[in-house]
Amino acid sequence: MATFSHCTSSASLLSIRAVSNRLGLCQQTLRRYEKAGRITSKRTLGNHRRYDLQLVREQLGLAEPNGHPKGIRVLLYARVSGARQAKGMKNGDQSDLTRQIDRLKAYSKEHYPGEIPQVWRDIGSGLGENRRSYRALLTKILTHELDNSVLLVTTKDRLSRFSQDTFILICKTHNIEVVFTEEKEELNADENAELTEDLCHIIQSFSSRIYSKRSAQRVKITLCPDDLKELFSLYKQGWSARAIARKFKAEQRTGINGKGETKAVTYYQVRHHLENEFATLSKVMGTEDTPNSFNRFFSACIRQTEKEKGRLNYRNMLKRYGEFCVKHKLEELSGRSVRAILKTMKIEQQLDGNGRTFLYGLQLLKVK
Repeated sequence: MATFSHCTSSASLLSIRAVSNRLGLCQQTLRRYEKAGRITSKRTLGNHRRYDLQLVREQLGLAEPNGHPKGIRVLLYARVSGARQAKGMKNGDQSDLTRQIDRLKAYSKEHYPGEIPQVWRDIGSGLGENRRSYRALLTKILTHELDNSVLLVTTKDRLSRFSQDTFILICKTHNIEVVFTEEKEELNADENAELTEDLCHIIQSFSSRIYSKRSAQRVKITLCPDDLKELFSLYKQGWSARAIARKFKAEQRTGINGKGETKAVTYYQVRHHLENEFATLSKVMGTEDTPNSFNRFFSACIRQTEKEKGRLNYRNMLKRYGEFCVKHKLEELSGRSVRAILKTMKIEQQLDGNGRTFLYGLQLLKVK
């Protein structure tokens, strides 16, 4: 039978979610234990459960006489820089990543017997912090899912090349002990090659920033006012950026770049001018004064009705729109452009139970 009492102050007590994360038990399991009388809880004035973590550990037999948790969670983190170190050599030897994990498992078995470790592995440079397992591990630490754990890493550089102290400080605030099992390890040939590769990444990163600034001056060109006017006019008529670029290239249109050199107009330069002029598609689509193929199709073949009476299948509408463009010899817009137009029209889109998209308040008419 469940036993609980009301509490007036819950400063030292934890919610069922916090206890579940700390002990690694499901919330429903804790409720079942409480109902069976194995653990006790206190209730707030709002009838919410509050638990004393140390008391729950003692009641479930998860604490030793000295007060330290007996069922501590062990985490292993291993990392290598490239896929070649992860796959190993062709002669059948174990990879560097596998050897790291085996050494960590052996350390865990020796110092934390009876515990099944949780392995986190990464293949990526230690310079960046966008590694998948590294970010997932840090996220679980910040959300209190790995509190009261031990993180085993071979060396500091396996964890990260930079900001190791910050990571360790975050772990300490969540009661996670970080242990480096091989603090003084001699560098072998593979690790020397890895350090060289990381140094090359640093040089490449900074040099690419310098050269990208120089190339940006060549990419951005200035068109004459007449060419710009024609460019925007063609785009409003429904021309795509590639079609405009092909037209300008055939007519040998040129512009002036940042260094004063005369360069031919390319697709990327056309798109750059269009993005600067039209920040959003709503400026050139979905308006009456700038019709395009979808505007013509919408006005001719779709009738707006009351919301509860009209429901149009989105995929069927796109199929009929393609037929309309072929029949009237118009350039068909992409699906992304169509969705942007519908968004500017504030047309409601919803999904049914089968994952199909419907547009409410619309009815498709016959193509004339």
